[in-house]
Amino acid sequence: MLSIGIHASTWKAGRFGYALGGDIGGATPNSLIADCTTFATQTTAALTSANLSLARYYLASFSDGARFGYALGGYIFGGAPPNSLIADCTTFATQTTAALTSANLSLARYGPASFSDGARFGYALGGYTGAYSLVADCTTFATQTTAALASANLSLARRYLPGFSDYNV
Repeated sequence: MLSIGIHASTWKAGRFGYALGGDIGGATPNSLIADCTTFATQTTAALTSANLSLARYYLASFSDGARFGYALGGYIFGGAPPNSLIADCTTFATQTTAALTSANLSLARYGPASFSDGARFGYALGGYTGAYSLVADCTTFATQTTAALASANLSLARRYLPGFSDYNV
C-alpha cells in the first residue's frame, strides 16, 4: 500500500483507514497519535488503542489487506540516534497497535518507500540512516517477520520516495 506523505503513516483495510504518528511541529514534534477513518461515514476520530508504541514520523507502512497493518522505522526527533527500526502492528479485528519486534527493520532508518502485495509480503526500501540507503526489507505476513532482501534493494540509495503497488490489478 502507499505510504502517503512523509509525516504520517497510512494504510487501508476494508472498513477503516489509519493514520499513525507524524510531525506536529514545535519543540517536540514526535507524535504517536492514531486516527481512524470510517469509510462508510467518511468520518475520522482519534483512536488511542491504535497509538504507536513510540512517537515518530517518516515511517514505512503497509498492510496485508485483511488482518494487520504495519508501521516500521521512522525518525525520533531528539533521539540518539534519531533513526528507528521499531515495528508496530495494528490488529484490525481489535483496532489495537503494539510493538512487534519480530517485524523490526534490519536497519534503523526513516523515509523509506513502502508498499505490499496485499497478501503475502510488505516492503520498505531505501531511507536514511545518517546516510542514504538502498536497503530493502521484506515483511512476511504469514510469520510476521522482517528481514533484509538484497534482491529487492533500490538501484540508487535515496530517501523520502513514495511507494505503491498494483496488487488489485
